[in-house]
Amino acid sequence: MARPRASADDGFTLVEVLTTVVIFGILMSAAVWAWSGYTKATQQSGTATTILETLRNAQERAQAEGTTYCVRFTAGTTSWSLYRSACGSGTLVDNWKTEANTVKIASAAFDDPSTGVTSSDVSFLARGVASGGKLTVTRTGASKVYQINVVALTGRVCEVGVDAQCSS
Repeated sequence: MARPRASADDGFTLVEVLTTVVIFGILMSAAVWAWSGYTKATQQSGTATTILETLRNAQERAQAEGTTYCVRFTAGTTSWSLYRSACGSGTLVDNWKTEANTVKIASAAFDDPSTGVTSSDVSFLARGVASGGKLTVTRTGASKVYQINVVALTGRVCEVGVDAQCSS
């Protein structure tokens, strides 16, 4: 019994296969480049969110437990610490680091409610007041800056540009 002959349309030519591979490679390189930028931006926003949560948690703990909580930041670094009582001399509760070494705490300036001295430490007192001031989170090679404010009188913690009641 004779086999039927293959028509000219069966299969792909080498040129067609190579063209498809080149186009696929170009699309994948664009996708990887975009994904890289997305993950870097996410690391910065994730760090800002974690700092915001740390500050809000310290505020809540101070009022619930009736004691001072302090969060210590150092400008230009990638880490911060939470203390029960005074910063440095109190009990260390936890340490955090930014999600990438390119994400840094650019500035931190807060006014101590009892002494009036400006420092990079945020104290939340049991009666609800806090060290008023602001903190900025930046990323190397990016123009986006996240600013987090702490209101002295109420201890309120907010992110500028996200919370409508948060002033810059």
